[in-house]
Amino acid sequence: MENIINKINVEENNKLIANFMEYPYFLSDSGVDSWGDDDVERWEVGFDDYCKVDELKFNSSWNWLMEVVDRIEKLGYDTLISKGYAISNYGTYYVEIGRDFYMDEENKEVILSFLTNSKIESTYLAVRTFIKWYNGKKERGEL
Repeated sequence: MENIINKINVEENNKLIANFMEYPYFLSDSGVDSWGDDDVERWEVGFDDYCKVDELKFNSSWNWLMEVVDRIEKLGYDTLISKGYAISNYGTYYVEIGRDFYMDEENKEVILSFLTNSKIESTYLAVRTFIKWYNGKKERGEL
């Protein structure tokens, strides 16, 4: 499988994720989309209190990405991140987000599923797609 993340707009998706996480947004003096936070250590980018859009690390840092997974789980959704061992998907990683994963197979609800050669890529794509799905349901008043 080829690297899917190279085909998507990482900055736009990282902005989508930062907004989902409710990080405070502002436009910097130089006109750059930026996010700030009281927890300066979270940013790990060497700035005092903000992070520019090209420094968001949801696509490359497990620390950043797992905060998003935690938020999704706090909303009442289940996540499953696993390595494929079947002949058809051996050596790949898959991520599922849904509800009632711990029920029997017939009753669990899988909202989305991703399978790639990279665990972080599968997780990032699943998180991005979940947020788009969630935001759409929220805008339509379905949540």
